[in-house]
Amino acid sequence: MKRIFNICAIFLIAASCENTLIDNDLQPTSDAELGDNFKVFESWIDMSQTNRFNESLFCKDWNLSRVTYETYVDGILTETQDATDWWSKMEYSIKEDHTLQSGSSKGVWLYSHNFIMMKFNGGYYYYEVVESKPDKLCLKSEEFPIGITFTPYYTDKSGEHNFNIFEYVTTN
Repeated sequence: MKRIFNICAIFLIAASCENTLIDNDLQPTSDAELGDNFKVFESWIDMSQTNRFNESLFCKDWNLSRVTYETYVDGILTETQDATDWWSKMEYSIKEDHTLQSGSSKGVWLYSHNFIMMKFNGGYYYYEVVESKPDKLCLKSEEFPIGITFTPYYTDKSGEHNFNIFEYVTTN
């Protein structure tokens, strides 16, 4: 009888630990409406994507630690290079109230369709969220040639497409 009790106790403890891990696992944030601030991105982001991460992981102070430059030709990755030295020091302080600060510039942000979109300092910025961990945030941005008609990679993978992947680490 004692043996059965011990086996049941172990089973219950294991089951309760498993439920605790599931309960604490952060589910992806629901896709938000773009609203007036971010409606401009509707044709530039892949609206068929859904959020993969919980936006609460973004709400920290971030420092740029590494930049990788990727080139795709006809949908195939053909070149990867470290581009960290090409970029100046970039910092973001992302707040839970959907405000942010970069240097002395303040603005707002939104996470929807797995893109974090920012509006500050008179400009709009958007990045696909590639990875989000408590101490690391990786954002991907496609470069668009100036002065020519261009189709985003998610719409047409043919031709050459270039991306920057920004890796940020937390400072708090």
